[in-house]
Formats: sequence, C-alpha cells, structure tokens
Amino acid sequence: MDILECPTGTYADEVFNVMHHCKDCPPGQTTLSRGSQNVKSCLCGKGFWNVLTKRKTPNNGQCTGIK
Repeated sequence: MDILECPTGTYADEVFNVMHHCKDCPPGQTTLSRGSQNVKSCLCGKGFWNVLTKRKTPNNGQCTGIK
C-alpha cells in the first residue's frame, strides 16, 4: 500500500490514508512541508498570526490576518 504524501498546505489525518485524500489546512494556515499527517502541522501562513502570542502557532485553530 502506498502512503500518500500530501502537498504543502494540506494534511492526511491517517498515517496510511487509504482514501488518498488530503484535507486543506484551515483558512489562513499552511504546512511547512509536504507529507503532514495531522491538522496540528498547520501553522499560520504568510500575513497571518496568533493574535495573543504574535507567533505562527494558531490560537484555538484560528489565525488572524493583516487588515
């Protein structure tokens, strides 16, 4: 069985994704590289940040964009 390597900005929430389906990171988020295996790999993307910590780690899954 082949393991699906999801592209940057997506993840597979199963180690062996038999459906060969990648899920998009939440809005304003991306991954650092291909092959991410869960939503925790999604970080705030360019122009987005965690409004509380001012870092790229989402706040309760949310990122704030530039206004």
